[in-house]
Amino acid sequence: MLVNDVAPASAIVSDLGDYVATFDNWHSGGWGKSAVVIYDRDGKLVRAMALTDFLPEDWFLTLPRSVSSIWWGGTHRFENGQLVLQIAYPGGSDDDEKYTEIAIDPATGTAIPRETTAWRQALAIAKREAIPVRAAQAAHIEMLRSPLVAPDGVRDKRTLHWYLTEAFQRLDPEWKTAYPDTQVLDRPESEEYAQSRKWLGGALSREPLGDVLGIASYDTANLASVLVLEATQAKVGPLRGVRVYATIGNADQARVAAAIARLGAIFVQLDPGTPIPQRPERMPKPDGSLPDTME
Repeated sequence: MLVNDVAPASAIVSDLGDYVATFDNWHSGGWGKSAVVIYDRDGKLVRAMALTDFLPEDWFLTLPRSVSSIWWGGTHRFENGQLVLQIAYPGGSDDDEKYTEIAIDPATGTAIPRETTAWRQALAIAKREAIPVRAAQAAHIEMLRSPLVAPDGVRDKRTLHWYLTEAFQRLDPEWKTAYPDTQVLDRPESEEYAQSRKWLGGALSREPLGDVLGIASYDTANLASVLVLEATQAKVGPLRGVRVYATIGNADQARVAAAIARLGAIFVQLDPGTPIPQRPERMPKPDGSLPDTME
């Protein structure tokens, strides 16, 4: 019986048929305790391994990855009684095809040290590349522990999209299973203002791409006026029962809430002047690791 949570992405059999090795889980390569699994000829588990069982942590941290997977391996093989794994160089991208190798004893699942020049070079690269990765991780942990403050004085729309998502995860009752469709209204002086306003108007007249709708702008007073006007012109029905989060100050809260209610939606104010505390379930552990709900 396979130990994978999902089906393995690939598998190989030794020449004599005495061992089978499977690799990764479908759609989540490199993650979990079954990145490499070895079985004997009877199907009995020899060992299930996470990448960190045979790679230093610095190397693991700097492997190329996508949103869902770690692109750690090349073409693995059985050779001279050993399982030989092709390991991606640290610090690369998922388009790189530069590998070094490590051998595993298939009878025990134990890594056999390879003191080659390529291996030592890769260790040095991993140590160097891990420094900014660890700094970014520390900053992320600090962000999770701290009250969320609305961005101010920044013109980067991506920051507002991020803020809406993080606010949703801190406030929404369905934060584990839902995800927000986020819209950002540019400042009126921006060349992209007209287009962003058109997109916002459209978002109020259709079902959201996500489970809730998040709306933000660095000019919250103008956002309030636009929301009230667009809501009076929007089609009633598509947003019925949808929670609409918006960065609106207290002075405009009542009129925006009334306009959103006309659409049958539920208005949730994100007051830029009020920091949002972290929910206990997402608070990092004292040792800096993520809680089980976020792993």
